[in-house]
Amino acid sequence: MALKFCATNSGLQLNSSHAFSSSLKPKPLVSLKSHISFKSFRNQRHLKICQSSLVDEQQQETSFSDAENQLIDALIGIQGRGRSASPRQLNDVEQAVKFLEGLGGVPDPTSSSLIEGRWQLMFTTRPGTASPIQRTFVGVDFFSVFQEVYLRTNDPRVSNIVRFSDAIGELKVEAAASIKDGKRILFQFDEAAFSFKFLPFKVPYPVPFRLLGDEAKGWLDTTYLSSSGNLRISRGNKCRAPHLSCKRKPNLGKSFYQPFQLEREL
Repeated sequence: MALKFCATNSGLQLNSSHAFSSSLKPKPLVSLKSHISFKSFRNQRHLKICQSSLVDEQQQETSFSDAENQLIDALIGIQGRGRSASPRQLNDVEQAVKFLEGLGGVPDPTSSSLIEGRWQLMFTTRPGTASPIQRTFVGVDFFSVFQEVYLRTNDPRVSNIVRFSDAIGELKVEAAASIKDGKRILFQFDEAAFSFKFLPFKVPYPVPFRLLGDEAKGWLDTTYLSSSGNLRISRGNKCRAPHLSCKRKPNLGKSFYQPFQLEREL
């Protein structure tokens, strides 16, 4: 489900030779909003959200609950979006995730506007089980990995994005999406392309989605969405790991946020 390259987030899976594989026991994806700035979580238990337009600039603070802070604490010291995690660290993360899932969060999250927007991937537990392209991108802190969820449009989409840098460009893998129920999003990959800053056109990523049939299809369950809309946990049939991401709302205008890695800035 969540691109292991989501889906929080965030969450769909891609491989040029064998693009998708199912998981008997879906793993969680953890996501955070991308217009937030982590300063010092050891001494400061809140997020500073910075919004800006050409006319004015606003700031607001959003707090995490104690249970959400337990998950954040469990992620401290883990590098490479989970690549360096020890068995004990993985267990701590999974226990914190299960506790939040037990709390429930926002009811029927797929019906909530809080799920919409761009989520920046911060953590995945098992990058080693991903496809070669996923292993290359997910475990490298230099790259930024996002998932976009837009369900309230005439063309609902879930997209997974790897941004190499502002100067180079990005890879975007897109899927047509639909809502099955209050928790589940159905999707089917249909296109992918590189967008390079130095080229005036997109370069198709060579995956024959139409020939993949059911292998290009998947589902994504949101098992926890915080009332603030800053934290999301998801599970799906294409997902093998929890992800931690940040979300940028489409209606906030130009947002400024400081790129961060949990293990470095918390």
